[in-house]
Amino acid sequence: MARHLKDGGDADGAATCERAARQCFRWCVGGRRRHTCTSLAAAVLACVELDRALGGEQFRAAAADFGRQLVALQADGPVRGLFLRSETVREPAREIMYGNLPLLALCALLVRFPAALDADRWRNALDLHTQYLSEMAGRSAFGTIPFGVYYNADPGGDRRIGPHWYRWFMKVKGENPSAPDWWVGINAHLASNGIGLARAVRLLADPRLHVLAQRQLDWIIGMNPFNACTITSIGLNQPRLFTTGEFKPTTPLIPGGVMNGLGGTESDSPALMPGSYHTCEYWTPMVAYTMMLMAELAAK
Repeated sequence: MARHLKDGGDADGAATCERAARQCFRWCVGGRRRHTCTSLAAAVLACVELDRALGGEQFRAAAADFGRQLVALQADGPVRGLFLRSETVREPAREIMYGNLPLLALCALLVRFPAALDADRWRNALDLHTQYLSEMAGRSAFGTIPFGVYYNADPGGDRRIGPHWYRWFMKVKGENPSAPDWWVGINAHLASNGIGLARAVRLLADPRLHVLAQRQLDWIIGMNPFNACTITSIGLNQPRLFTTGEFKPTTPLIPGGVMNGLGGTESDSPALMPGSYHTCEYWTPMVAYTMMLMAELAAK
């Protein structure tokens, strides 16, 4: 916001946002030592934006430091290229709300700092991760990327990859320990991966990744087993929107609103579930990532 307000001639507003940005940065990096791959990736993205807006060696150095920590969490086998949750939790990272932030962070580092000392390391990590995504998507007739790999036990579906398992969709029970029965569809997961893959096309000079990025959007707009588009006012067979008594008046149909998307059963079969919050509620991550993916694909 500081950058945009400055460009628009609002110097006071830009200065206010700059002070807030610096305060947020100091608070976030002060004293924290144990990071997940998601928080490290978010830190990278923040430092890249701070450098773009404010400049200074502080943010470039912090971005590189967080980037080194992030790359250190990339698995080297037997399923190579995925990211582990943290140094202490050696389990594959699986995120629905935040999407694939490590992928987006690696792209951001290479775009902003292409000549950095660690650039080759970031590029190798990006290449390894996109290979992992491509190989996993190759297991689907639709070209979609599975929600995640599981090391220790079958999460449902008995889908094997080497000594481990994977699921196309979130587990319907136990994925989130703080809310064991909570789960939602995979639109944010697919769209965030699509964004990173579309950006990686240019960074890795691999046009095949553009096709894979498009496949993630295709699923959202209807190329799925139900021929159902989960964006309001476009496509076919849109499921009934989830409505709740928590809001009065209830949320209306919003043209362009993106629902949570298809989910899965306990055995990991696709589930549409019209009217359910699991699959048919509007949620900001789904809307934002789908918009960003469309913008990336349109920019080709």
